[in-house]
Amino acid sequence: MAQIQAFMAFGALALRVWQALLAPVRMLLPACRLLCLGFALLASTCAWAQTPVDLSVTDSGTLRLDKANVRYLEDGNGQLVIDDITALDASVWQVVEQDTVSFGYSQSAYWLSFKVSNTSAELFQGVVAVAAPLLDEVSLYNVSAGQVAAEYHVGNELPFAQRPYPHRHFIFPVTLPAQSEKQLYLRVRSKSSLQITITLAAETQYFLNDQNEFMIKSMYYGMMLIMALYNFFLFLATREKAYLYYVGFVSAFALLQATMHGMLYQFLYPGSVWLSQVSTTFLIPATAFFALLFPMRFLRMKRISGRLYFVCKVGVALSCVLMVVSLFFRTYASYFVSMVLVLVTCFVIMTSAFVAMYKGQKSARYFIIAWAMLLVGTTVIALTKFGFLPRNLFTENGLTFGSAIEAVLLSFALADRLNQERLARSRAQNDKLREMSEREKIENELIYQMTHHSVSGLPNAVMLKRSMEALFQQASSYSNVVALVLIKLRNYNDINKTLGHANGDIAIEMFSRRLSSICAEQSNRISIEEREGDRFFTASLEKNLFAFLLAVDSEDNINEQVDDMVARLSQPLELKDLPLDVNVSAGISLYPEYATDSTTLLRQAHAAIDSGDRSVSHLIVTYSPDIDARNQRKMMLMGELRGAIESTS
Repeated sequence: MAQIQAFMAFGALALRVWQALLAPVRMLLPACRLLCLGFALLASTCAWAQTPVDLSVTDSGTLRLDKANVRYLEDGNGQLVIDDITALDASVWQVVEQDTVSFGYSQSAYWLSFKVSNTSAELFQGVVAVAAPLLDEVSLYNVSAGQVAAEYHVGNELPFAQRPYPHRHFIFPVTLPAQSEKQLYLRVRSKSSLQITITLAAETQYFLNDQNEFMIKSMYYGMMLIMALYNFFLFLATREKAYLYYVGFVSAFALLQATMHGMLYQFLYPGSVWLSQVSTTFLIPATAFFALLFPMRFLRMKRISGRLYFVCKVGVALSCVLMVVSLFFRTYASYFVSMVLVLVTCFVIMTSAFVAMYKGQKSARYFIIAWAMLLVGTTVIALTKFGFLPRNLFTENGLTFGSAIEAVLLSFALADRLNQERLARSRAQNDKLREMSEREKIENELIYQMTHHSVSGLPNAVMLKRSMEALFQQASSYSNVVALVLIKLRNYNDINKTLGHANGDIAIEMFSRRLSSICAEQSNRISIEEREGDRFFTASLEKNLFAFLLAVDSEDNINEQVDDMVARLSQPLELKDLPLDVNVSAGISLYPEYATDSTTLLRQAHAAIDSGDRSVSHLIVTYSPDIDARNQRKMMLMGELRGAIESTS
């Protein structure tokens, strides 16, 4: 039962991985189809030029492969010369069993023997082409009647100017008179993979067909150049190192392909044999160097797996060592180690990508598909170099097709990551704005609570003082006297005791609304606060103590106005069908007659209303200095009385 559950869990995990991989494939499938179709159409036009062809010319002019006439011989120490070869018995030669002669990585020299014949009645002017630009030594001997009629010595380690034709491949002229036959010997030796494709064709026809292959290569290099430039500009704009590593990888890979195709030696440095020798062994580890740095940065490998990150660092260090060694030593071992490094690099990168996808990195899906394309192409070319796969159009151009698709898909991956980072920044910015808005809202609520009464919701003493200070700063714009009026609901405690605190709060709310309404009707009222389009003319200093400001001409006018307002305020309140008596007193202080600041004005208004509370017959009291004098005398009398009581006791 446990095994079944484990199998089902593994199946579910595999299904999720498959679905995750299919998501980007569905989006990119049309683009990949178009890209592959374009390469297929172009490749079909040059398939003839890449296929090993017939080694004889017939009356019809058709070319066919005659493997039975092709023999090869291994020269282990590379000491045999053409005279030794022509003197050998035919039994020492071995038959070539494949269309492409492939010996893998070998330090031996190899001789190939084949005849070319012209059974037509016309002179044949043609070429023998060896499509293997990385061969170190290639020699062709044209033997007629036991004598060497012509010989050519070319190769990657020889000056480009020695080639009979200025071409990336090794091309030799062959002239066959009518009804004639020639024996050709080809000697090859190289520290790189020994793979030979021999093509015999008419000179004009060969170069016409070669242009089709050249067009494919040019398209490939142009596309890789565009990808490199585009992502380099992205690096300049974003300063993200992943783009720079991608540019390095694409550039190194394109240069490696150009070296393997013979393009660089033909067009870039035809006069430098040293560059021709070291370019391949240098660019292979250079490509691995950037191929490791790119996923280390792009996949954030240090976060997802410390062990994989360490392996990649070792690979980067080994790549650097191989790059330095390649500048001074070019051996069979360096080629072999470089190819092994490439295969290990692909495996490590794919493993890292799967780990990154498992840990939730969406961009890793594109990365896996992209590197899968390159991995297939790299595996095919590596197996071809070791001799396990035949050399043909698709195996020889596996890196070209795979890297082209990989470059496009990695651009999608980089674009997807850029979009994800942009969305992440946008979300972070929105979260920050939302946090700031919430903080501002909380601050506003705190400020509101600090400046407003909790029951009535009216501005409190803090807001009143702030309003008065602002008003006094621009007092020159007022020609009238400013009156501060305090209104006190004197029987609030009785209501509270009789009906309870809840009903007492309701009574306060009703009273504050009535007061606010009456104040708003006054033509000379002064605004205390403006909030959300509303103006408030009343402040609540305590539960049963309110204040408002009026602009008046004289003390007599303010007394009449306040008396009328108090009369209206004293009308009974109806609370739950119960009429409540309202006892109101008022205290008035004037600016600037007796006070020039808000604190003094408030103190004087409090003194006036306290004075009124003690006299039922005076519900409205205007402050005068006499009130302070009386209060002082009362305080002195109270002190003397207390002292007398204490002395008698």
